Amino acid sequence: MNQSSAFYRQLFEVCTKLMETIQSIPQPVIAQVHGIATAAGCQLVATCDLAIAAEDARFATPGVKIGLFCSTPMVALSRAVGRKKAMEMLLTGDALSAEEAVQAGLINKAVPAKSLEEETKAMALKIASASAFTVGIGKQAFYQQIEMPQHLAYSYTKEVMSLNATAADAEEGICAFLENVSLIGKAVSNTGKAVSNTRSGRRPALAHRCALAGVFFPLVESILLGGRL
Repeated sequence: MNQSSAFYRQLFEVCTKLMETIQSIPQPVIAQVHGIATAAGCQLVATCDLAIAAEDARFATPGVKIGLFCSTPMVALSRAVGRKKAMEMLLTGDALSAEEAVQAGLINKAVPAKSLEEETKAMALKIASASAFTVGIGKQAFYQQIEMPQHLAYSYTKEVMSLNATAADAEEGICAFLENVSLIGKAVSNTGKAVSNTRSGRRPALAHRCALAGVFFPLVESILLGGRL
């Protein structure tokens, strides 16, 4: 109370820096929500890359009820949920249940409170099992392209993916995939008799070319050749 506009400007600047940092770092950030997330708390949930909440959690931007519109929370909220739902939350200040938050796209899932930490950890471990380098590239690309017109988004992401395809992690993963696919050499016919798959003979060569060239095209070719399996 009785603070200058400069005070509030600095306060909101710190808050904004936190929100932007969450989305700029390469590591995915998962919100684990229990209780009530209002105003900046709701903004934080909307900003995080993923969010899991207890079934009794609530989400709101109630500033309008006290004469202080949730303008900065609105930035994250309006990018996480649809426009109509965001406006409803901002103009009424009413809270969403966890189930409604899932439906609105504000959170990924609602789970029993006793399972909240376990579910959040499971998601984190699943993401952590992938290449940290690749996850970091993907996260950065997601936020870069999401606000672009579609044709610009494709122009940007094709460059990102082209560079990603030459990285060691991608080469290793692509070749492992192709080698696995090459093991599928037979299919069982309707009569139960094993029949040769005429396409399978080409797959080892695809994996070999991938290892030599380190490009993405062998993966595409393999998918096309094996698409009917």
